Amino acid sequence: MALSQIRSVDLSRNFIKEWPRVKEKLANSTSKIEKLDLSKNLIRSLPSLAFHNLRSLVNLSLARNEISRLDDGVFFGCESLMVLNMSRNHIRTISDEWLFGLTNLQQL
Repeated sequence: MALSQIRSVDLSRNFIKEWPRVKEKLANSTSKIEKLDLSKNLIRSLPSLAFHNLRSLVNLSLARNEISRLDDGVFFGCESLMVLNMSRNHIRTISDEWLFGLTNLQQL
C-alpha cells in the first residue's frame, strides 16, 4: 500500500515528545489522513500551523498528553476536522484564536 493512501494513523502510546519531528516523517503521506491518534504521549506543546498539511483530517486525538498551552493557529488548515479530543492535558493558557479555521468542528 502506498503511504499516500493511508487514511488512519495510530501513534498513541509512543512516548512522543515533539510533534514537529513526527510531522516531518508524515510529510509525504499526509494528504489523505482522516484519523490521527496521538493520545497517551508526552507532547507538551504544539506550534502554530502544527497540522496545516492535514487537510483531510476529520478526527484528531491529543488526549492524555502534557499540553499546557494552545497558541493561535495551531489547527489552521484543518477545515475538515469534526472531532478534536484534548481531554486530560495540562492546559493552562489558551490564546484567543486557537480554534481559528475549525469551521466544521462538532465535538471538542
